[in-house]
Amino acid sequence: MRSFIRANYRIRAPRVRCVDQNGNMIGILDTREAMKLASQAGLDLVEISPNADPPVCRIMDFGKYKYQESQKEKEARRHQQAMVVKETKFHATIADHDFMTKVGHIREFLTKGYRVKIVLTFRGRENAHKDVGFEVVNRVIRTALPASTTSPCREPSAAKAKNTVSRKRLRRNKSRLSASSRVKRSRPTRC
Repeated sequence: MRSFIRANYRIRAPRVRCVDQNGNMIGILDTREAMKLASQAGLDLVEISPNADPPVCRIMDFGKYKYQESQKEKEARRHQQAMVVKETKFHATIADHDFMTKVGHIREFLTKGYRVKIVLTFRGRENAHKDVGFEVVNRVIRTALPASTTSPCREPSAAKAKNTVSRKRLRRNKSRLSASSRVKRSRPTRC
């Protein structure tokens, strides 16, 4: 349902294509004439298609229309399933038994219909060898998901990743160091 539906005096167009309560086309009328027809029938003039030229308006009970639209939305939300995402964490240096245990959990999640998110975290010096970590993720994909659809492996952003430093930050720190090293500090002389 649109967030705002124009009805009666809120319709801005000077002329509208009018449809009666039975769905029969009346024709293109001035907005005031269409509102008179609606008020004579004891109903409202509701703008159905505002982007058409001229806008399409229908003579109907506006309260009933809003109620029916809200019921349609509620029914659509009821039939819509929330997708559950399960997360499994891996490290670059994972033992084979731990690896197979986690792959077993991933297979179990997939058979139950869940989505699985594989998270790869690096600790300490593992940051220098990220290719080893991404090989672990590719190995998980090869062993656990032979026929499933996967999204490609990507590097995390520097803001979200642990133990990563962006190049801009390094350059900025280098420029600070070089600027501070240029300033000669006078040391107190010893007597």
